[in-house]
Amino acid sequence: MNTGVTINGVVAKRGGVPYGQQFAAYVYLNEGLNAISITATTLGRKQVTQELHITRTGDNNPPLPEIDLGYNQAQTIEQIDLINTANWNDMNAAFLDGNYNLGADHLINSSNKIAYTFYLLMPYMNDMVANYILFEKYKLTTTYGEYVLIDQGNNENQAFIVVYQRDPEGVWRLVEI
Repeated sequence: MNTGVTINGVVAKRGGVPYGQQFAAYVYLNEGLNAISITATTLGRKQVTQELHITRTGDNNPPLPEIDLGYNQAQTIEQIDLINTANWNDMNAAFLDGNYNLGADHLINSSNKIAYTFYLLMPYMNDMVANYILFEKYKLTTTYGEYVLIDQGNNENQAFIVVYQRDPEGVWRLVEI
């Protein structure tokens, strides 16, 4: 939900094997010629756009409602919670898959102390993620969010506050634990 890739303004989801190699989004195609615009935004805020043209013949699919999930779209607290929870899960999936760079994409700045800490923790990531027993919203606004993470490592419950912040392009990034 927070990939840095949009397809016709719809935020693409990550997938593929290994995880994160493919992006997909549902976009409605009108009958006839359709322009598909794919935009990738880097962590440095540079954008690259490619446009493809696809012709749809016949009307085998019923019309879908128009949904715009663009980065700068106003979002409800519930939507933001879903985005941040998906970010947390996607980041951990990437780290568990050994893909540090993809996991670091979820951080505010890959050169900051959190990114470096995650880099050092990569050999222990499987054990760490296995010990997470709770990730729950604590405080959430349209630009800032705090989540409680409970880790049951060493048979002790430890609580951490995970902080997300929305950057100027509207992308939610982990900024502090």
